[in-house]
Amino acid sequence: MMNCPFCSAANSCNPDGACWCFVEDVPEALLSLLPEALVGRNCICLRCIEQYKSDPKAFATAHKTGV
Repeated sequence: MMNCPFCSAANSCNPDGACWCFVEDVPEALLSLLPEALVGRNCICLRCIEQYKSDPKAFATAHKTGV
């Protein structure tokens, strides 16, 4: 099981099967908050995606990654 690169929670991703992450709209701006070393390594959890969508500025401030 993989963990979210933002909150470290289990993200319930199943990249080898039908997974929610294949149909969820993940904003490019959210992906750009990831350090380059983490891009494409772990899925962002649904909770973090929803938090970002509801308040992108607050999410970015809370999860500063040195970008």
